Parts: sequence; structure tokens; C-alpha cells
Amino acid sequence: MSNWEVWTAWYEARLKGSSGMEDLEIARLALPEEIWMQGPKVANAEIKRLEEEFRDGKPLTWGETAWGEGVWGGESEPSPEPGMRAEVVDGELELRRVNVPDEEVSDPLQQSLHQLALDRAKELFSALHQKRNYYPEIYKAVSGYLSAVDCPLSEVNVTTAWSDGSALMDFSEAYKRQDSNQTLSEPLEPGLQGLLSSFVNDHSGFF
Repeated sequence: MSNWEVWTAWYEARLKGSSGMEDLEIARLALPEEIWMQGPKVANAEIKRLEEEFRDGKPLTWGETAWGEGVWGGESEPSPEPGMRAEVVDGELELRRVNVPDEEVSDPLQQSLHQLALDRAKELFSALHQKRNYYPEIYKAVSGYLSAVDCPLSEVNVTTAWSDGSALMDFSEAYKRQDSNQTLSEPLEPGLQGLLSSFVNDHSGFF
């Protein structure tokens, strides 16, 4: 038993916005190197011991996790949302794709959000086409995003859309903070920055 749940719980809590327990984070990062060198079975067992220690020896439950109170509401684990999910497969931790649930495929609101994100991505792609050599990383991410979402909602490649959408969100923030006097990178034109920001808003609503 490698106790991979200490990492899947951490990952799921982060997806749900929990910041976790600062003291526990520090204690985990401060584990001696010799613990990490013994492999995941030993390291994960030590992390689990730390979690239980921070709960005064009380075993963790779905409702009382070391990574934030009420992450799963104290009940059974909820159905996963579309995107990436950490799972233990054959004793190894893997990221698996979670498809769009059937109920969301037929949800008018979700269909509308899908169309908004798709339309905004097309606008951004069209505006970037003549500037693709200036911003190749953004152009590549938008191209990948379109390949994932330019289809019926039930066929959306959630993994690619989630990955490329997250990359575009990071690019948007990076270009906003860019100091043209401190970098050789081409500043993002105001019109493109506006389209990218609009895309980020619609993508966030879709996901």
C-alpha cells in the first residue's frame, strides 16, 4: 500500500480552491531527504502520519481532510467535474481525463457557455493569424484549444481544452505583468490583450 491518497486528496482540494493547512504544508516540505530517497511507499506513509498528527491522531475522512474542511462536504465523494483527475492505477499515480457528464451535454447553459468559449477562441485565432510569428506560443495554444472544442459538446476533448485554456490564462497574466523595458519579448498589442482577456473569462465560465 503506497498511500497515494495523500496526493490525490491534495490535488482534488487544490482544484476545489482549498488552500490547505500551512503548518502541514511546511512539515511535509521539511521531510528529511532520506525519507524521500526511500521511495513513494515510505514518503507517502510519513505524509499520512503527519496528516493524522495534525488531526490529533484522528484518521482523516472525506469530510475532514487535512487539505481543508468540508472539501467533500462530509459525505460521499462527488462526481468528478470535466477536466483532469488524479487516480491511482496499478499502484501508480496517473492523471486521467474526465469527460463531460451526460447531464451537462443536454444543459442549455453549458451549451451556451461552450458556444461562447468557441466563438471567442475563433476571434482570438483570427486576430492572431497575421501575428503568429510574434506570439507563437499563444497561437499554438489557441489552435490546440480550437481543435478540442470545435465540435458538439459531447465530443469536447476536455483534457486538451483544459490544458490549453490554462496555458492561455497564464499567458494573459504574464503579458499583463510584462515590462517592455526588461524583456526582449514583443509586448502584446492592446487589441489582442483585450481578446485574450475576454477569452479567459469565457473559458473560465465554460469550465
